[in-house]
Amino acid sequence: GVQISKNQASFTAVAAIPSSAVVASDKVNGTALYAASGSTFYTTSDTGTTWKTTTVSGLTSATSIAVNPFKAGELWLSGNGGIFHSTNYGVSFAALPSCTRGWNIALGAPKTTGGVPALYAAATINGATGLFRTDDHVNWIRISDSGHGFGSAGSIVLAADPRIYKRVYVGTNGRGIFYNSNAA
Repeated sequence: GVQISKNQASFTAVAAIPSSAVVASDKVNGTALYAASGSTFYTTSDTGTTWKTTTVSGLTSATSIAVNPFKAGELWLSGNGGIFHSTNYGVSFAALPSCTRGWNIALGAPKTTGGVPALYAAATINGATGLFRTDDHVNWIRISDSGHGFGSAGSIVLAADPRIYKRVYVGTNGRGIFYNSNAA
């Protein structure tokens, strides 16, 4: 289950969060934490003492949270309804167009300094399932293809480099770890 430790003390269960929730921390605001389970998104601004909830319309099973490493309160949430974006600490979400299913997501260095982080997704975009990148949340570039897949899209693990644009690391379903520094 989800547990928290404050001031290097012992860990205790977070009763407000389901044990199967996906969790993430804000990379800029050290007091903001996020969790998601089903269609419910949980946020705290006091390091987990109190939690607020939001229902994410169009989502029934959350799978991943990616938090902007450069801007407080901006995050993306993936699941069976697609990929959703929030700019206000998860108070509200907007669905990204063309995406109907998202498994794992990661944020990397933006195309231009100070710009929107590159978003990488193991997802179904425009009816095709694979590994994608977008720099503007509208236009998606497919990184994988049918001849060079990474196993099941649902089991891909992603990590993107926050310093090098287009660099993404892909943990595959039994085929090792790959990285790409020239993803289209």
